[in-house]
Amino acid sequence: MQPRSMKDHLEKQIFRQAGLGFALIFVISLTVTFFLAKYKMSTDLEKSADALVSAFRSRILDGNVKAAQKQMARVLSLRDSESVNILNPDLTKYYLSPGEEAAQFQPCSDVGITCFEGFLGNAKVFLPIYFDIDGGKLFGYLYLNRKIQFDFLYVCIVFLIFSIGYIALLMGVANISRQSLTELSEDLLSWSTRLKENPKQVGQLSNAPFSELAPLREAIKGLNAQIETFELRAGEKAKLLTLRGIAHDILGPISQVKLFLATLEKKSLSEDSSGLIAEIKNSVAKVSAIASQVKSLNSSAEDAEPLNLTNAVLSETAKLAQLPRLTSKNIKVRPNISTADTVFSRITDTEVSRILQNLMQNSADASEIGASIEVNLSLKQGFAVLRVKDSGGGIPESIQEKIFEPDYTSKSSTGTGLGLFIVRHIVEQRDGTIEVKSEVGLGTTVSIRLPIVEIKPEFTEQSYAI
Repeated sequence: MQPRSMKDHLEKQIFRQAGLGFALIFVISLTVTFFLAKYKMSTDLEKSADALVSAFRSRILDGNVKAAQKQMARVLSLRDSESVNILNPDLTKYYLSPGEEAAQFQPCSDVGITCFEGFLGNAKVFLPIYFDIDGGKLFGYLYLNRKIQFDFLYVCIVFLIFSIGYIALLMGVANISRQSLTELSEDLLSWSTRLKENPKQVGQLSNAPFSELAPLREAIKGLNAQIETFELRAGEKAKLLTLRGIAHDILGPISQVKLFLATLEKKSLSEDSSGLIAEIKNSVAKVSAIASQVKSLNSSAEDAEPLNLTNAVLSETAKLAQLPRLTSKNIKVRPNISTADTVFSRITDTEVSRILQNLMQNSADASEIGASIEVNLSLKQGFAVLRVKDSGGGIPESIQEKIFEPDYTSKSSTGTGLGLFIVRHIVEQRDGTIEVKSEVGLGTTVSIRLPIVEIKPEFTEQSYAI
């Protein structure tokens, strides 16, 4: 089903509200006319009663009450449901027809002021009649009861006036609304079209025409961020698969090269040849180590048995401290296990070795001769926190976001761009996180958080000669 446009929807709502407005105007006109008729009836009735008392007062006081009442009725042209009577001070009829019983009339709250018998009942008024002009002694009351008269011409005039004003107002509002709706539709259409053509362009998102679209703008930004993350992950997986294939292909020839080198070593060679073979062996070892790391990376790691992380970190740190890359620069490794308990996490010895090897080699490359590298293991909020800290040259802030990419390296001659990528890959497969804090000239700290599965309070600190 094709969704209707915002413009059509709003125009339909405007006409609907206009129809309700006309109905409301009609009800208001009738209501206003009714109350105006009641008010007019009140004033007319009070004037009529006052005029009757003035005109017939002398005849009433002379005792000719019956004739006065009849003449009043003829003057007022009373209908069957209307009446005029002269009442005694106790509000009973002064003149009773033969067989008529005396009955007291229900007075209004104020003498001389019109009141009504119910909401739609007749209007009535009680006007006092005095013996003297000064009103010193009460003779009785003139009682006048009449129906409310509706002036339908008046009703039509009032309704017409209201309708003309409402139509004029409606036309003005409709014209303004139509212009606003057209502008709104065009702005929204233009914005959505630009987003359709290039949804990732930040400038288009920030140029949202109305503040009400801010949640939509933020939602699109969030989607773009997710898409970029998925694209990055997909690209890394593709690179990882490619690298694993290349590593697999490389390891075969390397094995053959190692075999040939072993054969050459058994033959009598000159000292120059021996040195050359040693350099070749070192180079082949490096290539073999890199290829082995890449090949062993899985796109989805299998669940590992809980590993004694405390002993694994201490043992691996002691081994790596003897690497030529560290000893050649006289770099000291300072392990620090800030917990007295044995910590277990689901990770393998090989993965711990790769993590520490890559991090410590990077720290060694960035450190000066005689510097030190700290390896810390602590507990924090259910996680084991492994930190490798150096005091080297640091990483510029402009490239800190790139260091985990599989093809980025700041060491143009010796770097492969795989070290930190491999570390992050392993950590994320084990539901952990990795964070780098670095300042140029002050050093770098890499912090890794791994989930803890078990803690045993029987750890006995082991001593390693580092």
